[in-house]
Amino acid sequence: MREGATAVIINKEGEVLLQLRSDVPIWALPGGKIEEGETPQQAAVREVLEETGLKVNPTAYVGKYLIKHWMYGHATHLFMCKVTGGRLRKNWESIRLGFFSANRLPTPLLQMFKERIADAIIGKTNVTKVQRAPLLEILKETGFNPLLLAKALVFVTSVALQKIYK
Repeated sequence: MREGATAVIINKEGEVLLQLRSDVPIWALPGGKIEEGETPQQAAVREVLEETGLKVNPTAYVGKYLIKHWMYGHATHLFMCKVTGGRLRKNWESIRLGFFSANRLPTPLLQMFKERIADAIIGKTNVTKVQRAPLLEILKETGFNPLLLAKALVFVTSVALQKIYK
């Protein structure tokens, strides 16, 4: 099973930080793959710094979110994080970064991210939740864009090949 770590970061105005991804043009929480030898908490801190330029301190473990997919399983560890330094800036993984009110989130934003944000904001901890695979929702949210479909198929194929040859 692949594992990742993501962060919910809330500013002083109570808004949540999201990134518009460059690989699949959807809004998402900052985060990514847990590297070998890293804890989920360390991965969340590293990924936030890489993707946003912000230094953070995880303040709560919201939980583990599982996605069952026909080719692989994926688990994401979600942390509530506080900004401790750095400067907000995008990198090659992000088209845009922004803080948004929880009741005025941008689109396209997948349902799984909406659920994770809600869990974090209401203070849930140690959640274990199974969520559905987002591929069809990504296609629906982005209007079945042929370029996006090709990117999604390349991504799914690369994940399958990594699993086979690992």
